[in-house]
Amino acid sequence: MSARGIPAAHADRVGVQRLPVDRIRRSPFQPRRDFPAAELDSLAESLKRHGMLQPVVVRPVADGAFELVAGERRWRAAQRAGWQDIPAAVRHLDDSQAAELALVENLQRQNLGPIELAHAIARLIAQFGLTHEEVAATLGAERSTVTNSLRLLELDPQVQTLVGNAEGQLRAGHAKVLAGLAASAQRQWARRVLADGLSVRQLESALARAAARAALPEDRRDADVERLERMLSEHLGAPVRVDHARSGSGQVLIRYGSLDELQGLLERMGHRDA
Repeated sequence: MSARGIPAAHADRVGVQRLPVDRIRRSPFQPRRDFPAAELDSLAESLKRHGMLQPVVVRPVADGAFELVAGERRWRAAQRAGWQDIPAAVRHLDDSQAAELALVENLQRQNLGPIELAHAIARLIAQFGLTHEEVAATLGAERSTVTNSLRLLELDPQVQTLVGNAEGQLRAGHAKVLAGLAASAQRQWARRVLADGLSVRQLESALARAAARAALPEDRRDADVERLERMLSEHLGAPVRVDHARSGSGQVLIRYGSLDELQGLLERMGHRDA
């Protein structure tokens, strides 16, 4: 049952027939954006050996063409396999039904990444006027799941590219935590998550500690920072200032009175002229 109460699964159906691949075009409602070539090559080999076990789903459009509703990976792989036609289940669907079926089909096959899902949900809401509750009913999910998914679109565009299901990417849980930060902070913390392998809970703890530091008065210096300043000053024989920002980054300033003093500092740091 669709979110509008339309039994999309039982929409008027012409039946399964073989259609030329060049009469089929991709759907504007396809939520999936990434089709790795290696996956398509593997699927093409499978089609050659075993055939297409499940037909694609299409709907008739103008000029005798058909628009994909579900099965774009199979359609693409069939072309790579050199097929001229493929089995297709033809259904008469309106735009709303086609968009819903495309989203649900991808979710059931677990093909969508978190950002792709968020964009698909946003399109259902913007283009067809669905509420969060109606989208949730379509997906068989809680309303909060839809709302949290849409929060990912608040992420900085650079951070969005780092979110996915693959190894070495940000998980949706990380992304939802980062969405509440300013864009520059999102990028900084996203890099730290990937570099240090932080879990979602560790990220939340780190952000809480950073927020606690930010709540301290401006003139309150961290005792550890002052200790490091004294240690560096004694080691280098020159005044050292450590400016530690609330974000966790900072800079070290070393004063010198002449080029000779600078040369002496460099030597104490281990630098020698060739």
